[in-house]
Parts: sequence; C-alpha cells; structure tokens
Amino acid sequence: MYTLDLSELEPREALVEAVRRLDPTYYNPDAMVLMGNFAGEAIRTPELLEILRKHAVEPRVSLVENVLAQLWERGAVRDGLDRHTIATLCFGSYFAAFYRKESRRGSPRRSSRCCGRRSQVAACQFPTPERSSRRRGPRRAG
Repeated sequence: MYTLDLSELEPREALVEAVRRLDPTYYNPDAMVLMGNFAGEAIRTPELLEILRKHAVEPRVSLVENVLAQLWERGAVRDGLDRHTIATLCFGSYFAAFYRKESRRGSPRRSSRCCGRRSQVAACQFPTPERSSRRRGPRRAG
C-alpha cells in the first residue's frame, strides 16, 4: 500500500504524487475523523495511539522520506536534506487544512483544493532542495 516506484516521473511530479498519497483521506475519506478519535483516546487507551502511529502515520511519512531518498539518489535533491522533517511537515499540512476547513469531503472544489495543496507543498521543496554546483554558505568579504 505504501511502496511506490516513481522513477519514471520528473522529481517535482514524483514528490507531488508522494504527497498526494500522504493525505490521510487518500485511502479512507473518514480518516481525519478516525485519527482524531484515536488520538482523543490516547490518555485512556495509549495502545490506540500506538496503532495509529504504526499503521497510519509512519507508513505515510516513510513513503515521502523514501521518495526523497530516491530523488537524492537521482541527484534531484541536495545533500543533507532533512527528509524526516519535510515528510512530517507535509503530513501535518493535511491536518492544518482539515482544522481550518480548507478541505471538505464532498465539496465540489475539494479535488482542485487538494491538488493545489499537493502542488504548493511540493513547490516548497522544489527547486530549493535540488543539488547545486554553486558554492555553499555565505561569502566572506576581503
């Protein structure tokens, strides 16, 4: 479910596709509410939160981390890119949109909004993470 071969896609399109699949509602339209219910029970039933992490969060975040690793191997992203942080931020963007009511299930504009979000999230990564032959760091005067 969470493995993906994107070697045929351009780097930006590969990241957009990975971020699309990161969306909790990609596989289940009720996922945001279900995840919230599991998290809400964490105090009384911590094993539910662990199930959520193991089966819903980590596989999705790992998918984006793995795609970024593949892009690094292709020379499409810079050395030292913090794949974990980027994947976590991408995952969190869906929750922020949900809580801000920016993505509503059944909304006629949902598809274009989600597509826009994926592209916007990917745009935050490209072209910045690309490898560059330019000198890194600030230049010193003198």
